[in-house]
Amino acid sequence: MEWGIRAGVTADKQRVIDELVNIGQWERICQGSADQQAADSMLEQLLEVDSFYRELGGISGYHFQTLTRLQRSPPSVGSCTLHPPKWIDLRECQDEIETGLSALDLMVEIYPLGGAADRLHLVDVVTKEPLPAARLQFLGVSLLERLILDVQAREYLYFLKTGRQLTVPIVMMTSKEKKNRWHVERMLEESQWFGRPRDSFFLFEQPLVPLLDEKG
Repeated sequence: MEWGIRAGVTADKQRVIDELVNIGQWERICQGSADQQAADSMLEQLLEVDSFYRELGGISGYHFQTLTRLQRSPPSVGSCTLHPPKWIDLRECQDEIETGLSALDLMVEIYPLGGAADRLHLVDVVTKEPLPAARLQFLGVSLLERLILDVQAREYLYFLKTGRQLTVPIVMMTSKEKKNRWHVERMLEESQWFGRPRDSFFLFEQPLVPLLDEKG
């Protein structure tokens, strides 16, 4: 069964269909699929992909960027040049530090925690299930707790400077990868939200989208 333009399809889904037709991928995707429910589910996922890559031009723009990257020859290891990372001497930027600290009550922390972190090879020692980077233990605490300790230190410094106590809102981007959302929520509950008000945390889930590098 071929999925064609049909009555009742939403304008957004029709736009996605048109994009797939324009880039020559519609026949490949719909070939051999007879389940209309599966087709609708796929279109819902593609809507998220199209929205996620809207700055690139949606699905069509992402397709163009992929073809462009695949045409480039990846550099060989021998031709790479390593440069030392830039660093900032905090002793020489006290004015900037004071300005930033004074505006702490206007700030929000944003933590992108949704990555797979495959290079860490982090697994549960008992179940052998893969774990997200937020679970990695470093110097006795998890990476997630290390982030919280960092913002609490700045809040305390703000209190010492101004005499005012504040709680900086924390936004966390999670994902479905490696049960990331479940693990983050579990860590927050186990730690009793790190002693912070529960309503000062805002969690949202990023969509799963395809990613290609220069090697395809």
